[in-house]
Amino acid sequence: MQFGKLAPDLWSRLDPGMSGCLSLFDVDPDAVALLVNVRTRLIMLVNAEDGDPDSLFRRLSSQTILERADRFDVAEFRHVLRKLGFSTDVADRVFTLLDYEGGSCKPPASVSASDIAWLQRLPQLVD
Repeated sequence: MQFGKLAPDLWSRLDPGMSGCLSLFDVDPDAVALLVNVRTRLIMLVNAEDGDPDSLFRRLSSQTILERADRFDVAEFRHVLRKLGFSTDVADRVFTLLDYEGGSCKPPASVSASDIAWLQRLPQLVD
C-alpha cells in the first residue's frame, strides 16, 4: 500500500481547526486533559509553578522509599499519586503517558525528574 497519496487527507483530519499545525490536544485530547489535571494538582500542592523539576521530584519522592533515587517505578508513582488523591487507574495511565522511554521498549518503565519537567512544560506544548 502507498500511503503517500493519502497523507494530505489524513493530516487534514488530524487538524480539525485547519490551523496548519497539530498540538498534543489534537492527537489525544483525553490524555492531555488527564495530564493537565495531574499537573495542576502537583503544582497546587507543592507550590511549584516555575519550580525546578529536580526539586519538585525530590518533594514528590520525599515520603517514598525509591528503589532508584532518580526515578519512580510504577508502584512508587502510584503511591505518590494516591497521596495526591488520584486513583490507581489514573496513576497507571499517567505513568504510562510520562514514561518517555516506554517501559515495553526499554524496561523497566520509569518516571524521572525530566518527565516531571516535561509535565511542567505541558501548557507550552498544547496550543
